Amino acid sequence: SLTPYDAVVVLVNTPKFGGFGLWAASVSAYDEDMPEGVVHEFGHAFGLLGDEYVIEGNPCQHFEHVPDFPNISALHEDPSDVPWGSWLTAEVPLPTPLNGEYNDAVGLFSGAGGGCDDMYRPVPQCGMRSWGSPFCPVCTEQLIKRFYQMADVIGPRGIFLDGDRVIADLPTTEATLNAHWIINGEDGGDATESLSLADLEALGLDEVSLSIEVYEDTALVQAPEATLGERADAVLRFR
Repeated sequence: SLTPYDAVVVLVNTPKFGGFGLWAASVSAYDEDMPEGVVHEFGHAFGLLGDEYVIEGNPCQHFEHVPDFPNISALHEDPSDVPWGSWLTAEVPLPTPLNGEYNDAVGLFSGAGGGCDDMYRPVPQCGMRSWGSPFCPVCTEQLIKRFYQMADVIGPRGIFLDGDRVIADLPTTEATLNAHWIINGEDGGDATESLSLADLEALGLDEVSLSIEVYEDTALVQAPEATLGERADAVLRFR
């Protein structure tokens, strides 16, 4: 494409209600709920999220040979096998009853995948169940993970020299990011501060291995395997 893009949203010139999300998000442009529809379909196209609603007569969007969506699951004996297992607690029964008692909890609520009564969703109501609802914690986590899979947290220069200082190309806008230097495999301190070239040369080594790790530490992501950041490496040679 001659035009750079991160995601595609197609607005269809029709007043007929409808939407679709896979590789792109497609929504009826003249339906009054179009903005909410874009958010929902973007959840499919960008977040790779599944539908959390059930409509009578719809086919079930779950197949044994296809992995679970991040927000749709079968009932597992071991809660850790649920895609959002890190959000589950002993205080919430599984499956979780839709009796109002657990409206603010993350659990396993029956009905998802378009037409699957035997599939489960994380919460009673979510943006992937009905247009206009906010994303639930599980879907929010997945969207954040997708952002970091696609975003370049470290700038294009990575680690570079500026006079007698070694600098990391970090975001200049205010962000909830942690950045650390790693010098020859050891913690080198806060990477928002530059390093002195003279101090590195004073180590008396022919070369010094430098790395910068930038990551976000947020309670919005509970999955232990999630990587919310980036790393850049460089080698300084003095002789």
